[in-house]
Amino acid sequence: MIKAKYSSPLKVNISIQSRENIKLAIKITLTNTTSDTVIYQSMSCSWWSYFTTNSDDIRLGPRWCDKNVPIKVSIPPYSKEEKLLECVLTTKMPVSKTISFKVGFNFTPAEKTEAILFSEWSAPEKINYIWSNSLKIN
Repeated sequence: MIKAKYSSPLKVNISIQSRENIKLAIKITLTNTTSDTVIYQSMSCSWWSYFTTNSDDIRLGPRWCDKNVPIKVSIPPYSKEEKLLECVLTTKMPVSKTISFKVGFNFTPAEKTEAILFSEWSAPEKINYIWSNSLKIN
């Protein structure tokens, strides 16, 4: 598992919103645990690409995008942001199998300045993962 290099200003919590056969909808809650606004880099449509799991049995996204541009997301002090992440189980699960997994958020801090220009945007390095609580599905 990739470890964060610093103390994280966010806490990541996940819960299963729904499950239908191999499709999962995972509710992700990002909680700002600080007294300052947290601003991070994301994408307007492919925001899910900043997330990963620690299980090869679960694949995230993709969602189709008509327009996809870099954005900054702000979470005020001690506030939450919720997202619904669509996932697919990659293997057929026998009745006896249980999958335990976590979701990692690749936190990419952004400056409190103007919007990100696409020419200035760069794909985030996958080093700042903040890992969620663990869930089990069967």
